Amino acid sequence: MEIIKHFEGYKSEAYQDSAGIWTIAYGHTKGVKKGMTCTKEQAEKWLEEDLEDARLRVANAIIGKDLGLNTNEFEALVSLAYNLRSFEQLAKHLPNKELFKKKMLLYCKDVEGNYLKGLKIRRIAERLLFEGKSWVNVAKELQSKSLNDIKKTEKELFT
Repeated sequence: MEIIKHFEGYKSEAYQDSAGIWTIAYGHTKGVKKGMTCTKEQAEKWLEEDLEDARLRVANAIIGKDLGLNTNEFEALVSLAYNLRSFEQLAKHLPNKELFKKKMLLYCKDVEGNYLKGLKIRRIAERLLFEGKSWVNVAKELQSKSLNDIKKTEKELFT
C-alpha cells in the first residue's frame, strides 16, 4: 500500500491520467467521471477495494506457475498490476520470476510510446521492492533527475 500511495498520491478531484482515463483518490478509476470529488475516507476505502482486485489479478495470473514468490515479490507485482491494465497479458508470457523481474522495468511508457519519468521511477521502485531492497530514498532522489540520468541509475542498480 505504501508504494501505491507514494506514486499515485491522493487527489480529491477527478482528473484524466496520461491515457485520458478519469481517475481520483489513489489512482481509482472504476466509475469515475469528470467533476467527481471524494473524501480521504472514501479514497482509503477505494484503495482497499482496488488493492484486493490487484491482488486477485496477480494471484490469478500466476496460477499454475511455480514462481515461489516471497511477500516482497508478490507485493511488487500487486503494485505493477494496480498501475498496469495489461498485467495479465504480461504475466501470461513470463514463465519465471527472473524474467518477470527484468520485464517489469519496461512498462514505463504512455499509450503513445513515450517514456514517462514518473512511471520509470515507479518501475525502478517496484523492482527494488521485488528484490527486497529499500525503494523510498531511491524514488525520492530520482524525482530531481532527468530521464537520461534515471536510466543510468537504473543500469547501475540492476546490472
